[in-house]
Amino acid sequence: MKKRVLLALPHLRSSPFGFSEPLIPNGLGFIASTLERGGHTVRIVDNYLPPVDTWKSPVNYSEELQRFEPDFVGISVNTIGFGEALELIQITKASCEATIICGGPHATLLPTTFPRDVDYVVIGEGEIAVLDIVEGQIKSEFLEDRYVRYPEVANLDDLPMPAWHHFVGKDYQWDISSKFSLAPPTFSFNASRGCSFRCKFCSIRGLWETYRTFSPEKIVKEIEKLIDEYGARSIYFREDNFVLSKKRTMKFCDLLRQEGIKMEWAIEARIDIVKDKDLLGSLAESGCKGIEVGVESGSQRILDLIDKRITVREIEEFFELSHDLGVSTYASVIYGIPGETEEDREQTESLLDRVKPNKIRRGVYLGLPGSHFYEQLLRTRDYERIEDSGIIYPKGYRELAGRIYDQPTNDRTGRAI
Repeated sequence: MKKRVLLALPHLRSSPFGFSEPLIPNGLGFIASTLERGGHTVRIVDNYLPPVDTWKSPVNYSEELQRFEPDFVGISVNTIGFGEALELIQITKASCEATIICGGPHATLLPTTFPRDVDYVVIGEGEIAVLDIVEGQIKSEFLEDRYVRYPEVANLDDLPMPAWHHFVGKDYQWDISSKFSLAPPTFSFNASRGCSFRCKFCSIRGLWETYRTFSPEKIVKEIEKLIDEYGARSIYFREDNFVLSKKRTMKFCDLLRQEGIKMEWAIEARIDIVKDKDLLGSLAESGCKGIEVGVESGSQRILDLIDKRITVREIEEFFELSHDLGVSTYASVIYGIPGETEEDREQTESLLDRVKPNKIRRGVYLGLPGSHFYEQLLRTRDYERIEDSGIIYPKGYRELAGRIYDQPTNDRTGRAI
């Protein structure tokens, strides 16, 4: 029997990372397309979309539940929105008889924090797990109590691409000129999952066990669909490292040129990989207009401390090459890493002055579940407070955040996203 499934994202009342960037929720898009391929009816309610009343619960959510009458409600939960997710769970329980499923990063990292009103907590990737829950075919070996953990999808090409029709025409950020000058509308898209590196401030390795990618052929085919069906003019590959495999990246660039696809695009990448002259040149020739890189710090001591596995000289080499090739750069730096000193911060500012990124995102470190430093802060108790969601504010956070985030916003500064 075909089911009605409502997928929801919580609103954000407040966030230490800001909440001004409503990008397409690719995760829900993949789950929606998987359910629709199975013949089920899906509706997505994204309470993150503007206008956002940050001081009230989403007033129309209960009306959506009563109007749609879902058999299942799936709520995607990030740690920063955990409190608001709890409100959605309460509203859902009071408004309908649907089975409640929670997934997303917080469910993977802190699954036992969900109230008993949640029928299933999906740990890890959700496409196949949610489909089996909806169809009443959960495999017993992947179910313990209400916790469902399926193996990662080995071949991402087996998944349908996101159900874009749920997002087109809504108030997502179709213009990302705050980062890169790409022709709108810009579709944000994840073409890989996971990361092979172990930076100590990052929780990605807690979310995905392995690094996997969609094939260049499938990505190019999807780009053609976005252009033909939805009028896409640019793509933002918003993922941890689009260029991890040079062979795959070069093949993607070759396919774009062979198919005559005139598409502007931007990526996120590691400096030590993308500073390759042949690779960066191929990116530029095939339409890549911007690259976001994690500089993190201008202090080699801090880069080594966080296990970034790059050098200050490599950072300088990348920016020299990107400027020569005319590729716009967006540098992300983190202040307040446990153990950082004022001298380290001065070295970061000195490096930024030398390499001259086109734009900079300055962030202040917070302890996120699943990361090395998070566990370290729990052991040392070197923090100001821990939120109910689990986010840790290290000692000195408030003072440092006041210094960093109160700077004027311009092309060289920016609040954390």
